[in-house]
Amino acid sequence: MYLYLKKYRHIILIIAGLLVPFIINAAVSLTPIISKTNIWDIIESVIDFVFTISIPIAGIMLLIAGYFFITSAGDPEKITAAKKLILYITIGLLVVLLAKGLIIAFKDALGAK
Repeated sequence: MYLYLKKYRHIILIIAGLLVPFIINAAVSLTPIISKTNIWDIIESVIDFVFTISIPIAGIMLLIAGYFFITSAGDPEKITAAKKLILYITIGLLVVLLAKGLIIAFKDALGAK
């Protein structure tokens, strides 16, 4: 699979360059953590940071997986690799969304503001 990705490294570099504004925005949103005194606020800020970065990355990775799927030309190995990539992206998004939802649920259950 590494050789397959090496062939498309220029596309991956362009997409990584497009992610820079999102990463900078996420880094800026992480700076207020120092002023937090409550553990729930610190955890929520970290999860917001991860959420801010993961959503655009997942979207772009889905585009890359779709590109791999379209350009597979019927090769079963490439189709399987694209399907696995889509599965891993979906699992990653579910983990991030569940983490965000669990923090909200715990804060509501414990009565934290």
